[in-house]
Amino acid sequence: MRGVFVAFEGANGVGKSTILNGVYNKLRQDKVETFITKEPSASKMGILSRKIADQISGKSLACLVAADRFYHVENVIMPEIYNGKLVLCDRNILSAFVFNKMDNISYEYTEKLYEGLTYPDVIVLFDASPLTVHERLMQRNSLTRYEKEKIGVEQKIINESAEFLKERNVKICKVSTEVSIDESIMETYSIIKKYI
Repeated sequence: MRGVFVAFEGANGVGKSTILNGVYNKLRQDKVETFITKEPSASKMGILSRKIADQISGKSLACLVAADRFYHVENVIMPEIYNGKLVLCDRNILSAFVFNKMDNISYEYTEKLYEGLTYPDVIVLFDASPLTVHERLMQRNSLTRYEKEKIGVEQKIINESAEFLKERNVKICKVSTEVSIDESIMETYSIIKKYI
């Protein structure tokens, strides 16, 4: 039986990694076979793209990240899906559209770049006010060039990117992280349970 592919998306600092771990622990308690992963991946391409993302931009970075994403989906995620597992991925295709747009790359170019990629069965998009996200980011030791953008820029592009993907029948469910972590975990868990 085919498993389910769920991507966790949202602005840097919105809380998606914390919620992912909470949902994963709950799924394990319920004996749901679950595999967690993230992008950029742990491959050499993923490590390189993470390392140089502040030094290069535009199509050269977009193509490197795309190569890593294709490799990751085809060689890590899909084998787990075909083994019947639920795969939770911290970032995936929505991030491609968002970060490329932040680098002035059109949605149409990104869509062509990812032609043939298996998209998630559902994207859980975590949402918080720009001020909340900014305050959380300010607690970090260092920021990426994307995180240094004006307050609210990333969230605006996320919402535009989500609308673009929805028009292409990509299933996206929003979850607020303005509530307690436990509430966000439970809402996310409820969404995922509908797919397994």
